[in-house]
Amino acid sequence: MKKKPEIWVVDVPHTIATIEDAFKAERLTCQVVTFTSAVSLYRHIEETSSLPAILIVEYTLPPENGLIIAEHLLNHPLTRDVKLVLLSADITAELINKAQAIGVYQIERQPVDFHQWRRFVKELCLVGHFT
Repeated sequence: MKKKPEIWVVDVPHTIATIEDAFKAERLTCQVVTFTSAVSLYRHIEETSSLPAILIVEYTLPPENGLIIAEHLLNHPLTRDVKLVLLSADITAELINKAQAIGVYQIERQPVDFHQWRRFVKELCLVGHFT
């Protein structure tokens, strides 16, 4: 049986739950793997043999800065070629410039309602070439 493509999400628990619900509602054929801290994500990278199709990182993940996490992931030999999407409630020109400078694939405004989350995950799956 073919393994489902993975999307790794680094965010707070309530956002993770919403993202998982959106994937289920859209009946998308991917595996959502979630992390509530950069430390748990880094540990997973070192312990796994699979890589995600897409990484989603929250910019304001307390107490960490999502750009620092993104930069680490984009410089890591195992994850540097993975498409990284940075989520932020407030997208500024400065954030866009910094994200582009480190190689972030896409910056997205964090959806505010479930309909927006469903549209977001559908678009992600098109980027990752799976539905």
